[in-house]
Amino acid sequence: VAAAVSRIKAGFLRFFVSMMVRYQELLIVPSSTIKQPAAVDFFDERRWIARFGSESREWLEMFCRSQTFTQWLEARLAPSAEPELEIVFFNEQIDAKIMRSTKGRLLAKHTTPLLSTGVMPSGGYGGSPVA
Repeated sequence: VAAAVSRIKAGFLRFFVSMMVRYQELLIVPSSTIKQPAAVDFFDERRWIARFGSESREWLEMFCRSQTFTQWLEARLAPSAEPELEIVFFNEQIDAKIMRSTKGRLLAKHTTPLLSTGVMPSGGYGGSPVA
């Protein structure tokens, strides 16, 4: 059972990494007309959804309105004083995915010290938090 649970967790991680690859490019400064912006106002949902097929649109729109997604964005938009293992791990997973792609191997200049050594880098995530 433990092996099956591990495979399921790994599958979910691969799914979310694939879904959120290059999410930093979609972080935006919301319009000044929004008086009290929420976390989702800092994310270009329209451009993100356009990356996927139209058959996924309804699910992606619901996902963007979920509390889980809002909390995920908040953790990245207002990071804590100390680097968070979950965020560093997820961002390095994205970087590793990019580097595995043909284009990424040629153009990407990412490092993944947490994934490579298992030790949290002292400065946290070393990549660009916002493109």
